[in-house]
Order: sequence, then structure tokens, then C-alpha cells
Amino acid sequence: MAHEYEVGFVAENARENLAQIKDFAKTIDAYFPPNVLTGFNINLWSGSNVIGFWLFFEKFESEYMEKLQAWMHQYNIKVLEVMHLPEAEREKMRNEFLFTGDFRFAGDFEIEVAFKLLDQKLQSID
Repeated sequence: MAHEYEVGFVAENARENLAQIKDFAKTIDAYFPPNVLTGFNINLWSGSNVIGFWLFFEKFESEYMEKLQAWMHQYNIKVLEVMHLPEAEREKMRNEFLFTGDFRFAGDFEIEVAFKLLDQKLQSID
């Protein structure tokens, strides 16, 4: 399925900020209808303290980016803007992001359950 727009985010210091990161994910999930936000992926790399998000939009309007930027500022999340990259680079980055994580959620999942499991995984990091 072709997506009109993709946005990646990285939330650092995930263990210390997990409640805020979960609120960020819930805010995104609640705001965008399924016909607009067609894919929502959450990723954690083993041994890291970083949670990544990759969002797929079927259609994207400037007001959506304004909302995302406001939430990123509120929750202290960094954006990985990818739409300016050539398709080959974007594809490589997407694949690295989506498939190299050891702990990921994609498709239809419950955010509460995902973050409970992420919390357990993060607590096990030395």
C-alpha cells in the first residue's frame, strides 16, 4: 500500500519518560482517524533507552504537522523528517527502522498493552 506521507519520531530516555511517551502515542492514536493514519509502528531496540515511532498517513495536511509539532514539543520528542529524502534512502531508513528493532508493535495493537510490555523491557536494561 502506497502512503502519501511518512513521519518518524524518536523518544530518548524512554525509561525515565515512558509515561509521557505513552501519552504522546495515545494522543496521536486518538486524534487521527484510521482513514488518515493508516499505519502506526512503535519500536524498541534491545539494550537501548530509545523508543521510535513510524507513522503512515494516507493523506496529510499542514494542520496535522502543526499538531504533531506541538505534541513533540510538549512531550520532548524528536522528529525524523523523511519525506525530503529520495525514495531509495527513505526506503532504506524505513526498513532499518521497522525491521531492526527487537521489540516492536505494528498494525492493530492496544497502546496500553504495548507500553506495559515496553516498560517491562526497559526496566530490564542495566
